[in-house]
Amino acid sequence: MGGVEASGSKRIPTAQVAALAGLKVGSVVGPNDVEAARQRLLKSGYFRSVGFSYRNAGYALIVTFTLEDVLWRTPVVFDNFVDQADTELIAMVARDVPSFDGASPDAEPVLKRIADALERIARDAKDPGTVAYALILDKLAGSNHWRFHLDRASGPLPVCSIALSGVSDANAPALADRKASLVGMDYSKDVILKFAKETFVPMLSVSTGSPVAVKRLDVHRAPATETCARGVAVTISF
Repeated sequence: MGGVEASGSKRIPTAQVAALAGLKVGSVVGPNDVEAARQRLLKSGYFRSVGFSYRNAGYALIVTFTLEDVLWRTPVVFDNFVDQADTELIAMVARDVPSFDGASPDAEPVLKRIADALERIARDAKDPGTVAYALILDKLAGSNHWRFHLDRASGPLPVCSIALSGVSDANAPALADRKASLVGMDYSKDVILKFAKETFVPMLSVSTGSPVAVKRLDVHRAPATETCARGVAVTISF
C-alpha cells in the first residue's frame, strides 16, 4: 500500500485519519483490510459516515477515505478542575483529542478520550483521580452540556468560602444563609452555578427591580485553616 488520503473532514487531519485507520504503508492490503479500517474509523466516534475508494500510483495502491464529521456541538464543562483555566484545559485536551475546542460530539469514544486526557492532566498536576462524565440538562437555559468531574484520589475538595461580588451591602444579609449552605460541599462548578441561577438571581432581581445574571465564577485553592484544611474559595460575580 502506498498511502492513505482523506476528504470531507473539516476537523480531523489526514495524518490522524491514517493513524486511526491503522493501514500500514508498504504492507499488502486487500478489501477486507480496507473494510476493517473503515470500521475502525466509524468506531472512533469522529465520523458519521465513512466511504472509501482506490487509485494506483505506479505500483502502489492509494486508499482514499471519504468522511462526514459528527457534530461537535455539546459544550463541555470542566466541573471541578481548579488548577488550570478552561482555556488551558481545552488546549491540553486537544493534544489527545484532535480538534477539541470546548465542545464534544455525543459519541462515547470521543467522550472517553476527553476523560482519559483529563485524567492525564490531573496526574501531571499531582492531583490524580478518576474522571466521570454525564449529560446535564439545563432547564433554565433550555440547553445541555457534558459535565466532566474528577473524583480525586485524595478525597473531596470542599468549598471553604463563598463570596458574592456585585451585591450591595443592603442585599448581603438576605443572601447570607443561602450562601452559607454552599460552604463545606464538595466543589462543583455546575452545582454552584445552578444554585446561583435558581436562588441568588431571583432574589437579587426582585430586590433590585431589574434583571440580574451570573457574570462569572472564580475559584482558587484556599489557605488551610482549622475548619477547612484543603479546599477552595469561590467568588460568584453578578
